[in-house]
Amino acid sequence: MSARLSKALAWARLLRISNAPTAAADVWMGYAIATGGATPGWELVWLTLASLCLYSAGMAMNDWFDAEIDAEERPCRPIPSGWVSLRAASATTWTLIACGIVSASLASVVAHSHAPWLCCVMLAIAIWYYNRFGKHSDDGPLALGICRLLNVLVGYSVFHYDSDVAITPDPLVMKLLPVAGIVLYVFGFSSLAHSETEKILRSHLISCSVVISIGLSYYALLPIILAHSFPLKQSPEAWLTLWGVIALMLGRRFAHAVVRPEPTRIQAAVGAAITSIVTIDAALAWGYTGSVAWGAAILALWPLTKALSRFIAQT
Repeated sequence: MSARLSKALAWARLLRISNAPTAAADVWMGYAIATGGATPGWELVWLTLASLCLYSAGMAMNDWFDAEIDAEERPCRPIPSGWVSLRAASATTWTLIACGIVSASLASVVAHSHAPWLCCVMLAIAIWYYNRFGKHSDDGPLALGICRLLNVLVGYSVFHYDSDVAITPDPLVMKLLPVAGIVLYVFGFSSLAHSETEKILRSHLISCSVVISIGLSYYALLPIILAHSFPLKQSPEAWLTLWGVIALMLGRRFAHAVVRPEPTRIQAAVGAAITSIVTIDAALAWGYTGSVAWGAAILALWPLTKALSRFIAQT
């Protein structure tokens, strides 16, 4: 492998581009639900770019702040291996944050609202807080879950956008409740990812799997139990069947890890959980908007994530 290609792969690993489609999926899902499945405009282009920039900035910041720890525990990471310098990583982090804020500002101009810019600023602050303070504390998984929820909020930020498509007048917080399960879901798998270099007890793996299951159950059952407040645009039978399939596909990976809690199996389970964010987002968009087109568009990001993960590790 040439030095140029090796350096390019090192940067791809630093930014974890294999996970980038999941960030876009969050925004698309939020946009679809907030607009009632409206045809996307330029504001979605800028919001997607803003999310991708901030997500990549968070990945670069993660390795930048963890350079000393990685030198001992993960010497093959881009910075300790020498392929990416600390200075380059820090410069890239701040450049991507700036690009993300600029993109969000352009979305605000198109949408005639300060909300997109404000949401992206909140997300940038949350990313910095997670990497600077939360990552190595007990609050780390929760902080990461909140970052994901804020990323969905970036898509929701067009809630008051004045378009030709009528947007339901429900309060924004009510529209966010159906997708709040992302906090529990991310909390569950990130608790494992934070311990991937340590020996993980089977009991810890089981508890994380339970938290993920609660997150999935929240997604599936909320519109069934509170059908009046959160009406579906699909039949309850089709909705529950879809969530059952998602749970089975994900559960298989975690069952393998529980039976034999080896690092490779745990990493595979965490990777499957990350990739499944795309499937979850597609299901939410399809269920709450009734739009097959939106569900299919988001789901189209799944094979891209899988293909990239074959070359770039997700954790």
